[in-house]
Amino acid sequence: MVSGAETGNLINIQSSYSVQCDLTLDKVTFSNNLVSRMGLVYVNAMNSNLNIFLKDVVVTGNNHLCPFWDCTELIIEGNNVSAIISQSFFFGLSGRALSVTATNLVAQVDNSSFSGYNVKGGGGALLVSATNLANFSAINSSFVTTATYGWSKGGAVHIQCPNPMVTFRRCIFKGNTANGGGAFYISAFRHLPMNMQNMSLKEDQFFSTWNTESLLIT
Repeated sequence: MVSGAETGNLINIQSSYSVQCDLTLDKVTFSNNLVSRMGLVYVNAMNSNLNIFLKDVVVTGNNHLCPFWDCTELIIEGNNVSAIISQSFFFGLSGRALSVTATNLVAQVDNSSFSGYNVKGGGGALLVSATNLANFSAINSSFVTTATYGWSKGGAVHIQCPNPMVTFRRCIFKGNTANGGGAFYISAFRHLPMNMQNMSLKEDQFFSTWNTESLLIT
């Protein structure tokens, strides 16, 4: 358990070289820490291949130092990125839980929950961004009462990629709000296969009274 840290950044990995980087967090709890703009966990290696694995991770009750609630607790940035988040729990007082930025990205979230996040920017819980290809899947996971402010989209999940493949299976979205896509928002140049099965969408909405859809794909 990591608790009560006041540094604002607990794990920091940065490299400008082309390397292979593997990061595993297993049965780790981040609780009641201060969060800076570099997050609790910050991995920046834009020329590298990254394998990120989170299992049984608990992130709860951390306080954000960012004045506009735009901090992110876990930040992953690389060239080719594989990220798996499994059996993990995220509860936020403000800001965003996780952002992943890559050229090519494979990301899977399973048996995990996200709630309480409020961020100025896209993706109240998750922001997924890839400049070439993205394969994103969320399975048996819940996204509850997360929000974005201003003109931002994707109350729970925001995916931006020219060529995304997206799967949501047996997921719950409830009480998420945004200016576009209360549950999730996908911004793509070309839509590759999208798979949605056994989804529950409840009370997901926009701030704008003239928009009512939970999903927005452009």
